[in-house]
Amino acid sequence: MKKLFIEKPLLIFEMRHFPNEEWFKTDLRQVCGFLKRTNDKTKLKIYIEENQAVFANLPEDAYDLLSVMAGIRNLKLIKQEVKAEGGGFDMCKAIKEMLRDSRLEGRQEGRQEGRQEGEQEGRLKGQDEMATLSEKLILADRISELLKASTDREFRNKLLLEFGLA
Repeated sequence: MKKLFIEKPLLIFEMRHFPNEEWFKTDLRQVCGFLKRTNDKTKLKIYIEENQAVFANLPEDAYDLLSVMAGIRNLKLIKQEVKAEGGGFDMCKAIKEMLRDSRLEGRQEGRQEGRQEGEQEGRLKGQDEMATLSEKLILADRISELLKASTDREFRNKLLLEFGLA
C-alpha cells in the first residue's frame, strides 16, 4: 500500500485568514478579500465598492467559488439573473438583489406578525367590552337584554354606545 502513495508536503490555507491576499494576481484576490470581510458588513461593503470593476464582471469560476466558500446559496439561485454583458457575473447586482429579496421577505413577515397581533388585540378588546357590558346589564337587572345582546350584533352595538363602551 505504501508504494501507491508517495508522501508529499501539502500546503493548505484558509482564505478567510490568509493575510496576504495581494499575493494573488488573479480574481482569487477578490474572492479571498471578500471572504476575509464576510464577518464585517461595513468592511465588506467598502471592499466591494473599491473593487467594483472586478465584482461587476466576475468570471464564472470565481463567482461559483465565492458562492460555495461564503456559504451563500442564493448566489447559485440567481446566477443567471446576474449574468453580465462581458460574460462574467455581476456580484454587485447579485448582492443588491439578495438584499432586496431579504427586505421584501422581512416586510411580509412584519405585516403578518402585525396582522396577527392586531387580531389578538381586537379579540381581547372585544372580550373586555362584552364582559363590561355583561356586568353593567346584570347590575342594572337587564338580563333579557344581555341575552339579546349575545346574539344580535346591532342591538349589542346600541348597548355598547349607551354604556360608553364603544
